Amino acid sequence: MTLLELLNRDDRFAAANGVQLTYIDETSAQARMVVEEKHLNGGGVCQGGALFTLADLAIAAAMNASGVLTFGVENTITFVRSARLGDILTATARMTHNHRKLPFCQVDDATGELTGALSAYLAHAANSLKDSDIQFEAVPYATTQAALDALAAGEVDCIFPAYLNTYNADEMDFRLTSPAMKTEMNAVRRISDGRELSTDSTITFAVTEGDPNVVTFIQDQFPLCSVQPYEDVKRCFEAVSSGEADCVLVNNYRIPDEEEL
Repeated sequence: MTLLELLNRDDRFAAANGVQLTYIDETSAQARMVVEEKHLNGGGVCQGGALFTLADLAIAAAMNASGVLTFGVENTITFVRSARLGDILTATARMTHNHRKLPFCQVDDATGELTGALSAYLAHAANSLKDSDIQFEAVPYATTQAALDALAAGEVDCIFPAYLNTYNADEMDFRLTSPAMKTEMNAVRRISDGRELSTDSTITFAVTEGDPNVVTFIQDQFPLCSVQPYEDVKRCFEAVSSGEADCVLVNNYRIPDEEEL
């Protein structure tokens, strides 16, 4: 049985709502749905959950095309226009990067192409703007601070990702866009440290040098805590392990591999 046949049979929620996969290859998938009476909301147009189910099935097929059971971490959707009774809708999902991490931005060593969340976001922006021809060059920097300095000097026009609050952005004379994505921050601490982490905590966070993203987050969320910079992520983890620091924060888009530690 093919993956297409398996998902069309076993994804019972999608099947019950009239969503069917029509195509799967190694990196993409397509799903189809005809808007029926059962899909309509009180306004007489297709309900958002039905549209999300259509997109979700295509995403599930593309993620699992390699044969390794894979689940989504986070999905968001933007409704550009309404779908109406009788409309034939298709959703196409393309895998832009296949890796155990979820990188914001990375270059494929084999092809030299930009991959990861940034490339997917730029593709979404291009598809959402009529008659658009977005041309960009990705410039890597060793630290977020180096990227911010380059932006201030006019060497680049935009940096991604950046966690800045409105006050800090105004102080730097930068303009913030609406959030392009969300990510969870994971607190890594010693098992023996039983203290609760809250806004009243007074612990020391280990942070990598030149990463104001994490420093700003800590200042906003844990105002009584202090930060201690280290040269890299490995030293941050070593500092927590030895007791020099109490906690290190990593986001779930960039959890280090064992060999990096």
